Amino acid sequence: MGGEPATAPARRPLRRTAWVGLRLLPLLVSGGCLWWLATHFDWSAVGAALTKADWRLAAAVAALMLVYIVLRALRFRLMLGPGAPAFGTLLRVYTLSVAVAVIIPGSGELVRAVVLGRQAALSTAYVLGAVTLEKGVDTSLTLVLMLLGLWAAALRDEQTNHLLLGTALVVSAGLLLGGALLGALARWVPPGAAWTPPGWLSPRAAALLARGVARGLAAAERFGSGVRALWGLPRHEQGAVAVLTLVSWLTTWLMTLAALAAFGLAAQGALAAVLWGALVLGLSVPSAPGGLGPFQVVAVTVLQAFDQPAAPALAFAIGFHALMVAPALLAGAIASFCGRPNTPAPPAE
Repeated sequence: MGGEPATAPARRPLRRTAWVGLRLLPLLVSGGCLWWLATHFDWSAVGAALTKADWRLAAAVAALMLVYIVLRALRFRLMLGPGAPAFGTLLRVYTLSVAVAVIIPGSGELVRAVVLGRQAALSTAYVLGAVTLEKGVDTSLTLVLMLLGLWAAALRDEQTNHLLLGTALVVSAGLLLGGALLGALARWVPPGAAWTPPGWLSPRAAALLARGVARGLAAAERFGSGVRALWGLPRHEQGAVAVLTLVSWLTTWLMTLAALAAFGLAAQGALAAVLWGALVLGLSVPSAPGGLGPFQVVAVTVLQAFDQPAAPALAFAIGFHALMVAPALLAGAIASFCGRPNTPAPPAE
């Protein structure tokens, strides 16, 4: 009969393979980082550095992590505007979303939006707009203060001058470009904007490009809605958001300083600012839950760039990571337990 061989089924295994590869990518990234750490450090020295840590300062780090969550929840309630739920409800949901994000990276914001939409009669899109604005404000402030630390260290330390100066220039350019792009998208992209790929692209390339642009436009629309909601707040509430943003960053800065001191490393203000900023950027890399692997690699790389010893640097990376993750998970478990509805008692016979 001479029919042509079917080619469509051959694409399905390829798509399935790509999907499996994307699912495994975070584990591969974390696995590669952990392999590098396992083969490049003296683990007996790392263990000794862990045992010598000042656990009183470590306890202070864990307490500051809980304070940080409370500050962010309070600020987020202000950013939601007059429709925000009671602070107790929002704190519980916010804490739970932070814990979920530790276990399943990237899912905390969606959990927060869905739960608040159900409990506070807020639309999921509106909450996601506030979340997008929150992340943009936090990232921008962290990068700005990281740059100040980089410039201060680059101008002060002659040995690491070229490395830090180059990093400062790259991050400065990226921050300016990203800020300009976000501002332009938030200002000029109308709600529900769509984009049609050019006709000369192949159907597959056009579909992929259209999907990526649609996601970018949706993110810009959410960011713009968050900006408009914040702009519509009374001036005293806008000032409170700004103050809480700065205080929350100061909390993380103090938390990083205390952790550096706890593991016998240089508790320098510039180092703490650069380190926290680098860790925030590093957590955006696909990885296993909690950023295991990339977190340690980023911390060690920054600390060695500031001439800190290798074994205490890795001990710091392990300990600081645990002191950030454990309080968040514990607080999330308590929030989940407190949020369960009370089981009514059986009627008396």
